[in-house]
Amino acid sequence: MVVMDWSNKQKRCFGTALSGLVLAELRNENVRFLTLTTSNRGSNRDITKDWQILDKRIQRKFDFKPEYIRVKTNEGNGVLHIIYKGKYLPQKWLSNAWNEIHYSPIVSIEWVRTNKQLASYLTQYISNQDSTYQRYSCSHYWIAPGYAKIRNDIKNSCRDYSKQFLCRYTDSWVAPVDFNRYICEWRRYLYSLYSDGTPSYCWVTDGYSYCSSESSPPEQTSLTDYG
Repeated sequence: MVVMDWSNKQKRCFGTALSGLVLAELRNENVRFLTLTTSNRGSNRDITKDWQILDKRIQRKFDFKPEYIRVKTNEGNGVLHIIYKGKYLPQKWLSNAWNEIHYSPIVSIEWVRTNKQLASYLTQYISNQDSTYQRYSCSHYWIAPGYAKIRNDIKNSCRDYSKQFLCRYTDSWVAPVDFNRYICEWRRYLYSLYSDGTPSYCWVTDGYSYCSSESSPPEQTSLTDYG
C-alpha cells in the first residue's frame, strides 16, 4: 500500500477514520467493524438509505446511537464497511434486520482490539485492487460537528509562506503545509475534544507527535496524515 497513490478523497477518508479512533482510544470506547453486503435480490436497493433505516432500528432497539464512519465500495452488488463506536450488536439480529430492509442476510461484525488492526482493515478496503472505493461519510460525533472546517482552518494556519512555489496547473502561488506543525495542531484539537481544555504540551520530536496535558510525553504516536 502506497498512500501517495491515493486520491485526496481516500486520504481524507483515512485521516477522518484515524481521528475518530484517536478520540475513541482517549475515551476508552469500544470500536466495532461492521460489514453490510448486498445480495442479487437487493441489488436494486439504495444501500446508503437502507443503512439509515437500520441505524434508526438500532437506536430504537438498543437505546444508543452509533457514531460511525462508513466506506462504500462496489464489491459484488455493493458493500458498506462501517466502523462504529459503541455496544456490540448481535450478529443474528443484524442479519435478520438487514435481510428485512435490504434483502441481504450476510453481515459481519467484530470487535477491533487495536487501532493498528482497524487501520489495516480500512487500508484494505480503501485501496483494494479488486474493488473500487466510492465514497465515505461519518456521523456528526465521529469526530465533532464542524470538524472539516476546523481542519481546513488548521491546515491554512500551518502553511509555510517562506516556501511558496508557483503551481503550473493553476498559475498561482501556493504555500505548502508544514506537515509536522499541522499534525501537532490537529492532535491538539482532538485532545481538546476529549478534555475540558487544550493540552498543556504539544510538540513534534524525531518524527513523532506528542500532545498531552501531563508534564511528560505520552507514548509515542507515529506521524500519520490526519487530513
